[in-house]
Amino acid sequence: MIIPKDLQRFVRLLFIKRIIVFLLIFAIMCVAIAFINKMSEPVNISYMVLSYTLAFFVSLLMAGISNILLDKTFYGKVVKISVKTTVDSTSPAKPTRETLYYKNTVYLTVETDSGKTIKRKVREVNASLQSGCSLYKVGDMVFHLRGTKHIIVMPNESNDYVRCSVCGETNNKSEMLCRSCMHTLVK
Repeated sequence: MIIPKDLQRFVRLLFIKRIIVFLLIFAIMCVAIAFINKMSEPVNISYMVLSYTLAFFVSLLMAGISNILLDKTFYGKVVKISVKTTVDSTSPAKPTRETLYYKNTVYLTVETDSGKTIKRKVREVNASLQSGCSLYKVGDMVFHLRGTKHIIVMPNESNDYVRCSVCGETNNKSEMLCRSCMHTLVK
């Protein structure tokens, strides 16, 4: 599958933005560590090495670079759909009976053209709505763009809509660009 140029550019820019965020966070942490080291009289080299190493990895996680490095663009066929139901709370504090609800987490197992099998969490929805479970069917062809959170179903003849691989917005199948983010729609 050939990925349109604007989507390739989007992934590159997303990666560059995350690197810039990483560098800013790392620089701020390094200045803070240097300031703390300057305040303390005896300089402990092992403490400094540990501090800078920890700052590096924390910056990587905060900027989300590890996520985009591990993520891959893929195109393939859905071979299995798993739905796990759990109890969740709408309250960030102590949950009560009023804030508890059942949540469905939908996982897809996709077989790519090269024969690789990929298992991904695609969405979490309130179990009473059941809207997340009917979007995907075994045998559907799906596409995921590196760095985004959406796995879209490729439209077939019976569909008159297509979802954007960048923002997830539903668009008319006859459109060439997403009406929300103006990126090329993958069909």
